[in-house]
Amino acid sequence: RLVELAAEPELAGRCHITVDASGLGEPVMDQIRGAPLPCSVTPVIITGGQKVNSRRGGYTVPKIDLLAAIQVLLEERQLRIAAAMPANRRLIDEMMELDPSPNSRHHDDLVLALGLAAWQARRCHRRGY
Repeated sequence: RLVELAAEPELAGRCHITVDASGLGEPVMDQIRGAPLPCSVTPVIITGGQKVNSRRGGYTVPKIDLLAAIQVLLEERQLRIAAAMPANRRLIDEMMELDPSPNSRHHDDLVLALGLAAWQARRCHRRGY
């Protein structure tokens, strides 16, 4: 599905795919690396650390940095959650019960996916992509 989406004319050659490579993410990364994608792929391992580090073609990123990226976009009104988005209620619920600790047992898949996108978008924006 990623190959199809990345090949869309408005995205081809102009997109970045950021993947959670934590835990079981490495086999997923292996599949993505083998796909004919017309864009860059950035693997990210989410940590409880204090700073972002480069690691084997990707990054280790503290969970708190992902959450901060969302917070900044919301505060700057650059991010709004569409009422018509199918999972909007679940995303909002996850955000309300968020636990910033890296080993949280709370469901935070949507928040982390949004955090990865927000973190990558801010990173690309700073670099002028």
